[in-house]
Amino acid sequence: MNRVWKKFFLKLAEPLGIILYICSAIILAEYVRTVLDYGKEGYFAIMAVMIFVPILAVALRMTWRQAKYEVECENRDMLNTLKGK
Repeated sequence: MNRVWKKFFLKLAEPLGIILYICSAIILAEYVRTVLDYGKEGYFAIMAVMIFVPILAVALRMTWRQAKYEVECENRDMLNTLKGK
């Protein structure tokens, strides 16, 4: 398998993982609601935890990457200034 296919499948894995995670959250919440008989409160609690916690994690990850990129750009600009370019 060449590098293009590897990159293609790696890029495809993230959206598929998100879809599988959301489906598993729904199935788990429905299981808790029906089999364990926690009612609507348990359903909404599980949905809230399993949906909003990953959203928070993704937001933090994106913010971290953006801050890291900005610092790298500043460092590159300083090095170019010091080199006289």
